[in-house]
Amino acid sequence: MFAHLTNDEFLSSYERCVKFAYKKEIEAMQRGPLSLLAFDENEQKRQIAEFLTKDYEAKKPYLERVFTYAAKNSAVFLVIDNVDQFDDPKRQEIIFGDAIAVAQRLGLCLVLAMRDATYVENRAKPIFDAFDFDPVQVEAPDVKAVLARRFAVAKELLKDKPSDFTAENGAKMHLDDTSMLIDLISSSVLDSTVGSAISVLSTGDIRLCLRMTREFLRNGYTATGKAVDIFQRTGRYRLPAHEAMRAIMLGSQPVYSEEFSPVANPFDAKLDLSKAQLLRLFVLSAIVRKCSSRKVSSISGEEIRSALLEMGYSPDITLKILQGMCAARYIFTTAHSKPTFEASFLPSRLGGHVLRVLMTEFVFLENVVMDTFIDDDDTWFDLQGITSEIYSERAPTKRIIKRIERVERFYEYLTQLYSGLREEASRRGLSAEWQADPFKEGKSVLASNIEKVRRSVSRNYDSTGKPRGIRK
Repeated sequence: MFAHLTNDEFLSSYERCVKFAYKKEIEAMQRGPLSLLAFDENEQKRQIAEFLTKDYEAKKPYLERVFTYAAKNSAVFLVIDNVDQFDDPKRQEIIFGDAIAVAQRLGLCLVLAMRDATYVENRAKPIFDAFDFDPVQVEAPDVKAVLARRFAVAKELLKDKPSDFTAENGAKMHLDDTSMLIDLISSSVLDSTVGSAISVLSTGDIRLCLRMTREFLRNGYTATGKAVDIFQRTGRYRLPAHEAMRAIMLGSQPVYSEEFSPVANPFDAKLDLSKAQLLRLFVLSAIVRKCSSRKVSSISGEEIRSALLEMGYSPDITLKILQGMCAARYIFTTAHSKPTFEASFLPSRLGGHVLRVLMTEFVFLENVVMDTFIDDDDTWFDLQGITSEIYSERAPTKRIIKRIERVERFYEYLTQLYSGLREEASRRGLSAEWQADPFKEGKSVLASNIEKVRRSVSRNYDSTGKPRGIRK
């Protein structure tokens, strides 16, 4: 605030602001001790300057005087943005308290910008309840629009700037105008499934959206030289969507781990309880199916607790499942409050995408298998053996066959594991949404996606594993 004061043309001006902010003090000094120097106007000014300089060097008293004066004559807004970028509740509370204290002391108009969930969580606290606030909800901007503007800025910054880099095959590449890379990236992100995937996976969180974009641009593509070469010659090239998805899931990690990924694992509830391993997906399936009806917009926590209690799962386990799913952004409470049995739940766009799309996607399954507990010894040894063969195989066509085999074996295991939950729900007479089997329903979709992978490999490599179109 002090830096803003010193840089502001009005607030830093003695003639326009400062002398009026200190008017009472200056007049009191002139009536009191400075009256002895009434014959020497210059000495009076020097004494006043020393007084003001002392406050200026202390900063706080000077700032308070100037801002208090300014706020009496005009609306001065103190905006605290991204309050909840700090996860520590105590730190958030300190920020709330300091901001309110400063605004009250100086007569400023206070604007605290935070997520709606943070407001709902804190609005009943004494520090909020003691003051009168007007909540104003601002819709998050469209993810693709934000990315488009970022790319436009990057293009201007890189325009007409040359650059050199080494391609994946070791060739030295030179660009006279580096901004052409932004055109390549924009066409690959904004006009393809990549941009839609980022929009869905970030669930409207702009900071998370930008983080995902940075991750896949930094770690996602292994054939940058090829992409640049084709784009320079044809003006068209789209970076592979499956590589973008893999980079988003992995980030900077060598293999997928839920702890470091923006996309949680729906196939492992992380409860150290084998029979509860697929409860995330089980509950998500029921919520999505029930809320797909036009007559139902949410499902109560009590209904979820009752259904899982019928199947033998304690309320403690159920609450942990709901908390994990909310943290994963698969579901939300209708009031954006903490998950409890008194709350009502609805699926997020991400939750529906996981159930309808991702759980049958080859890249998604191939990555989450690395972070899923396998309770069956035969399945575990099968997956371990196939993985070893993948790492030792050099021919891309043969390697992809093994990768497909691993995904199919993993999906088969999940199907068998989920069937126990579905059968128990049927035996207990739970409603239809609890008895559905997303693995059986998605089996044909997975087969279709795997066939696309096979065709893609055949299109890019011949039977010997050499890339097609490459001269000998």
